[in-house]
Amino acid sequence: MQDGKLSDGQTVAPTPRAGSGIEGRQGLYLAAWTDTFFAPGIIVTLDLSLVWMNRAATTLLERGSPFCRNGDRLACVDKALTSDLRRFVEGLDEKPSIWACPTGGEAHMLVRGEPLRPARAEAGAALFIVPTATAPEEHLWADLGDIFGLTPAETAIVKRFIAGERADEMAEALGVTIETVRTHIRRIYAKLAINSREQLFSLVSPYRLR
Repeated sequence: MQDGKLSDGQTVAPTPRAGSGIEGRQGLYLAAWTDTFFAPGIIVTLDLSLVWMNRAATTLLERGSPFCRNGDRLACVDKALTSDLRRFVEGLDEKPSIWACPTGGEAHMLVRGEPLRPARAEAGAALFIVPTATAPEEHLWADLGDIFGLTPAETAIVKRFIAGERADEMAEALGVTIETVRTHIRRIYAKLAINSREQLFSLVSPYRLR
């Protein structure tokens, strides 16, 4: 693979040169970060030609649903959605925007698009893709115990509660009785001075990242 050239199953960050000083170090760290970054990241031109993608994006496209590769272009398995994606990319203006790509049922993948207008290259877009539905254990949380004074058991309940699990589902997942779960929920409400799931979601969800 030549530097900067896209090839199957590979990212296309330029290979840093030995002895290139701070630029070389930046390239090494950038390559390591893009290979481990959780969200699929893709750079395309306005006609969806692939310019760059990270390892997560490579995995996503190899899976073939709902996104795939059509030669050297980004596409959707559903051709109608490919047209929607292209219109989304072409319509990006100065501010980032989001397109919701259906994946079946009520689930979607959110595509966050940012316009790119390089001085000496054709216009394009940077795309980051995240699912709307993820398992509770896949979320990354700030330390709710430190922020809200919750115990580890209460923190586990909060995370599953926010993910939409019922009390019986939490009890089964955590290996406790449903009464234990309900007791934890009452204590959580008392500690946080709230009285509904909606208030709990509003209070703690800003401390969660996908």
